[in-house]
Amino acid sequence: MFRLLLIALLCAVALARAATNAPADLLNDLFAPADTNAMAALATNQCPHALPSFHDGYQFPEQRVAVPVSLLWRGADTVLLIVLLGAGAWLFHGHRDRRWLWLPLGLGLLWFGFLRHGCICPVGATGNVAAALARPEALPISLFTVLAFLLPLAAALLCGRVFCSAVCPLGALQELVGWRARRVPRRLDRVLRLGGWLMLAATLAGAVWQLALPVCKFDPFVTFFRRTGVREMWLYSAAFLLLCVLVARPYCRWVCPYAKLLGLFAKISFLGRRIEQTDCVRCKSCESTCPVDAIRDSHVDLFACIACGRCTETCPHAAVR
Repeated sequence: MFRLLLIALLCAVALARAATNAPADLLNDLFAPADTNAMAALATNQCPHALPSFHDGYQFPEQRVAVPVSLLWRGADTVLLIVLLGAGAWLFHGHRDRRWLWLPLGLGLLWFGFLRHGCICPVGATGNVAAALARPEALPISLFTVLAFLLPLAAALLCGRVFCSAVCPLGALQELVGWRARRVPRRLDRVLRLGGWLMLAATLAGAVWQLALPVCKFDPFVTFFRRTGVREMWLYSAAFLLLCVLVARPYCRWVCPYAKLLGLFAKISFLGRRIEQTDCVRCKSCESTCPVDAIRDSHVDLFACIACGRCTETCPHAAVR
């Protein structure tokens, strides 16, 4: 009942914001200056093009520059990221009751999602690191961005994709609303999984050649986390949220480019989820309960496994370890 009320509330907020805030946002996008030089020229009334002459006493507003995020916030983000990754790894491998994973996952949703407005962004971290490596003189990169990119990969190499199961706010929101989530047919799922590779290629291409992140426009959750956006984005976010109710983790499986990088590291992980063949009785309870279809013929596909813990919880012979 709580999940139904939450889904209805989020969709209602999305539709309300789409109906009320669209005109102002669209006008701001249409008439925003192209760069800071144009802003400076307008502020000093020295635009190279002719401006209409009015004498109504209007004064251009003072220019304001966004204040950089303080080191204290960045330090708190980094410490919490490390703590949640460690807690997720410990709970994933040390407890058969997966409900404990909601502790770090819920904290990650509240902190990185709603309080920090979608930071950590797996798409943004991937693009920023790629752009900084391609053109270090044009785009300086912060230590936090590097750590946000590398630490989940290191955790995946050690014990699987615990970032997906215990930290990522995007994954947490999908888990929260996916109370009726079902798997899709394997053939369709195999085709849709190519979307993540395409998004990864688009992320790297846009970051390297244009120092831009065009794929961020396809992030359906940033609208909820930042509570802003044009009407089309609110409608898109509401539709994707409804999809998450019926399909298990669609963004993680078919869209997220960072998930592909995590999968590559998790595939060779030292402590990834495995099934002991000597204890397995081939009941396929783990295979039927896996939401992302990562278990086939009593073998775990570590690339696709999101470390949710459902297989461990449902195995009657404790063969999944």
